[in-house]
Amino acid sequence: MGKCIKYTGGALTGKGYGFCIGQPANTMWQSYRDSKVSTFYYIIDGNRDLNDPLHIVVFDNTQHGVELTDANNHTGNIAEYGKDANGYIDYLKSKGAPVEKLVNKPKTPEEEKETEKLGTANKDLGWFKNLSYEEQSKYIGRGHLLGDDQFKYLWQFKNDKGGYHLLHQYLDTGQPIPEEQFNILIAE
Repeated sequence: MGKCIKYTGGALTGKGYGFCIGQPANTMWQSYRDSKVSTFYYIIDGNRDLNDPLHIVVFDNTQHGVELTDANNHTGNIAEYGKDANGYIDYLKSKGAPVEKLVNKPKTPEEEKETEKLGTANKDLGWFKNLSYEEQSKYIGRGHLLGDDQFKYLWQFKNDKGGYHLLHQYLDTGQPIPEEQFNILIAE
């Protein structure tokens, strides 16, 4: 995940991109991994000018097949190749790219176990408090809305580094929060 954030920020090309999987507070990477067993690769094509949308392509090898996103953030209908993922793959092969390494990586037993534990919304405060800090972050990172008691629990620790981070992670998902939670924020 760290590399895709750097790439989205322009670490490779000097240009920033709108790829949702590279946005740190966004929940899309986990969502794609959970729903399609997505395995992402960034392809930087030095044969193309930075104005060409194919100079950087996100190659998502899902359990259902390949999905491509060009620099214009068009998924499934990329510049020059449209919906022809195989045409783009043939192009990569013609340039000597090792496309056989762009494989789908099945979920690990650890991911399956984590999905079982954190993949469904659970608003129970006791359950949430018993999660480790990392698990709380992963739960929030999946885009689950917190229950009001869970939100209040984190709010109590807003001045601690961990509570501060979790609150910001939750609010940065961009999801509309329940009115009671919003009222707590504006009362501060």
